[in-house]
Amino acid sequence: MPPIFSCRSPRCIGLSLALVFGLLLNALQVSAHGVKYHEFKPIDRRQGMDASVVYCVTQDTQGLIWMGTNQGLYSFDGYTARNHLASARTGQDEMGVVYCASLVDSTHIWLGTENGLLIFNTFTDRFEPSPGGLPENIRAISRINDHTFWLGSMNGLYRYDVTTQIAAKISDALLPDQTVYSILRFDENNYYFGTYNGLYRYNVTTGLFEHVTLGNGHWSPNQLILSLLADYQRNCVWVGVEGGLFAYTPSTHQSVEVSLFKGNSIKSLLIDNQNCLWAGTDNGLFIYEPTTQQSRLIRHDALNDRSLVNNIVWTVFADKEQNIWLGTDGGVSLFQYNNRYKVQSISELTGSSEGNQIISLLADSKGNLWLGGTNGLIKHDKHQGTTVWYQQNSNTHPLPHNKVRFIFEDMDGDVWIATDGSICRYDDNTAQFVRYQIEDETHTRNANWAYAICQDETRKLWVATCLGGVFVVDKHRLLTSNGKSIVADRNYFTNGGVNALSGSMLQCLSPDADHNMWVGTYRAGINKIDRLNQQVIQFTDQSAVNRLPSNDVTAMLVASDGYLWIALRNRVLRMHTREHSMQEITDSRLSDAYISALADDGKRIWVCSSTGLFVIDKVSLLMKQVNTGNNYYSSVHY
Repeated sequence: MPPIFSCRSPRCIGLSLALVFGLLLNALQVSAHGVKYHEFKPIDRRQGMDASVVYCVTQDTQGLIWMGTNQGLYSFDGYTARNHLASARTGQDEMGVVYCASLVDSTHIWLGTENGLLIFNTFTDRFEPSPGGLPENIRAISRINDHTFWLGSMNGLYRYDVTTQIAAKISDALLPDQTVYSILRFDENNYYFGTYNGLYRYNVTTGLFEHVTLGNGHWSPNQLILSLLADYQRNCVWVGVEGGLFAYTPSTHQSVEVSLFKGNSIKSLLIDNQNCLWAGTDNGLFIYEPTTQQSRLIRHDALNDRSLVNNIVWTVFADKEQNIWLGTDGGVSLFQYNNRYKVQSISELTGSSEGNQIISLLADSKGNLWLGGTNGLIKHDKHQGTTVWYQQNSNTHPLPHNKVRFIFEDMDGDVWIATDGSICRYDDNTAQFVRYQIEDETHTRNANWAYAICQDETRKLWVATCLGGVFVVDKHRLLTSNGKSIVADRNYFTNGGVNALSGSMLQCLSPDADHNMWVGTYRAGINKIDRLNQQVIQFTDQSAVNRLPSNDVTAMLVASDGYLWIALRNRVLRMHTREHSMQEITDSRLSDAYISALADDGKRIWVCSSTGLFVIDKVSLLMKQVNTGNNYYSSVHY
């Protein structure tokens, strides 16, 4: 099973939470594209994009993104947006609105603007003189051959020859409607033109234009065609109109209206790499899977800075790396594609707008995904496709406390949670949690503030707590306690004696191959409890031997290689569990970080931190950063 991470946006802590799944997590059936969850990065004034409306997006041969806006042409290099002003050489006082853009060769971009055709040289970073005799208000550009282009405008359709520099207007006799919004080359012999009064097909062989009837077979006046898209897998043309979407099949000359889109003006269309249709409208972004008819409407959410930046979507464009750019009335929303990592939002998983900063993750042996955090515990059942949120004040799914610090599955398949209201076991029969109370023999310390839980080879449970120490208790005694508090078999604490723990706030537990138990503390180092003689060995920055470089333990685990791996806030330490020899692993990218979690996949140690996600090769000890976006990762499970 791939590793699972919980992350949160550093700009929106506690509001926009997501799970990032390594490789493919079939349990939740999430897709990189498709109708599942999507989050977007805004490209706006923070990156230098001062234009409010983005009508078109294209990409040059060097990978640079170009955007046509209400304030002219912008380029974006991944960091900064730059406005390219029209020079005096264009013969224009100003560029005006850029409606469409087409890369016609390796260096030139043609721009259809309200003032006509502009030509920009990406190599010289300059505009070149525009040819004469072309219309204003150009809305579509399409290549015919190496030297000839269609130019669709509000003032007619033109065929422009670059070699002769002659622009020939198509007559009204051939094309009755002269207001052209969109052009599509379907194959070598057929072009489609979207106009103010319907759809037309042009046959290259005959040189004739033919009106294409959509819908019920009757002529529909004022049927404004806004967008066209060829779908070769389904052998159809998607036709976006003002008020709906049609699938037109050229081989049968039949069309079907998609009821989902009725009443929506379809401004732009795209098919993603999951073969789903993206439709930009005045009402947000639709993602539609035609075969299953699954769909999703994505709209702007003022509480989520990763939502669509604006509901009016003018253009949908996929770049060479399958990132999808959405030009809207409020700038650009960028969906960054990553085929190795999948994202699932907490809100979509639960149907609730409440946040939950995930502290602990568990994928249990029954196929359930458990997410514990600062606002309760979420259980997702992959077989049933259902999700339940356990919270302190819930009438149907209560918890003793909303702070769930650790989730653990024992040898019998029982799921336990450590909370700020003691430990609890999940009862499969009732689908509820049973709370247990543990105290020491003096009745002065208890396990009510539980931070971690694990099990030894004798099936006894170990519970790390805040202020109470470590409690060791027989599982059978717990299950038969009937709600009564039971006395632990053993209790290790900071009693000042020979076998005292180095601290009272205990955060981590991990048994090693020799059945010793390792205990990580909050700013008091680590402890090794010898199972044979019950002795405690302390490892702190003040120890005469086995001295740690820091006491600030933030995560800890015994890996499959037998070593103890310890996160000391912004660095990682590897310790031999028998010899106690240590190797420190540092990285400048972690200098200001907080490491919150570690996981072992057999070959690597995964490091979750406030500055990103890292992996350490267990043989070479080399650390690499995993590119998963600008996220703060708080927990991990493998």
